[in-house]
Amino acid sequence: MVPQMAVEERDGCRFIPLRDESAYRRVGIVQLRHRFRSRLHRAFLEHLHDVQKRRGTPLQPARIAV
Repeated sequence: MVPQMAVEERDGCRFIPLRDESAYRRVGIVQLRHRFRSRLHRAFLEHLHDVQKRRGTPLQPARIAV
């Protein structure tokens, strides 16, 4: 499954929209600690937080030190 924006026409492939409103997918973000974040990066993170708040889905941060 891929989002509609990732669909391209190919022989033998079809795009079939999901009708289930409860369908979702998890998005993960990897960030390096103490690194510069561009305006675009910060705006994207803000957008994800806003979507979570509107949907009432809890943020599940996982901090993994490497």
